[in-house]
Amino acid sequence: MRRRPPFIAVWTAALTVATAAVVLVVAKPWQPLPPPIDPVRAAAAETAWSAAHPAPVQIATIGDSYTGGSNMGGNGPANWTSVVAQQLTGPAPVEIHKAATSGIGYVSQGTVGVTFLDEVPDAVSPDTRLVVVFGSRNDLGKPGDVGAAAAKVYAAVRAIAPKATLLVVGPPWINEDVPAGLAADRDAVKAAAAAAGATFVDPIADGWFAGAASNLIGADHVHPTDAGHAYMARFLLPRIQQALAAS
Repeated sequence: MRRRPPFIAVWTAALTVATAAVVLVVAKPWQPLPPPIDPVRAAAAETAWSAAHPAPVQIATIGDSYTGGSNMGGNGPANWTSVVAQQLTGPAPVEIHKAATSGIGYVSQGTVGVTFLDEVPDAVSPDTRLVVVFGSRNDLGKPGDVGAAAAKVYAAVRAIAPKATLLVVGPPWINEDVPAGLAADRDAVKAAAAAAGATFVDPIADGWFAGAASNLIGADHVHPTDAGHAYMARFLLPRIQQALAAS
């Protein structure tokens, strides 16, 4: 009987071991799949997280230097918008998006060639909950229909944020001696605000800077100081709180 050559035996043994190794690897069981996601529990978890981390309340402000600040005051944390934001309390944080340019108004283009209408897309988004349009004394003596221009601004706001509450603040004056032209502008803005379903705040009728309060206007006899911005915030805070509560 012929004997198998030794190298064949070795090769066969090696092949057997390799095959066994392959079989062992292939035969290793797969890790079990995770259980399917329970949609009810997932929704409950998302709701709980959202309740613990509410989305910020979005407020947009559109205006002139009475909203943007000036060399007389109202810059950074001293601005009335910042003062109001610090005092607004609630379960959700507040974000105020400000578009304010010195010298402009509903019809006044200042030195930059824009009006309140041009500022709307910079401040307002579909998530905006409250829009404050403030001004403007800059429209005094400027050609153009202030009421018609105001109506266009409010329509632009509604087009971007149809669910937002609209709060319109009329033009202020530095004392009780209000020019007749500015009072007429105020009346036009008030009528346009009413037609748009907005709440109107009247700094002239409310006497914001009448009497001793005129001392809160800076040395340029135009713009409020830091104390003047804090003073304006006292008038605007409750109106903004009421508007948010109704929104």
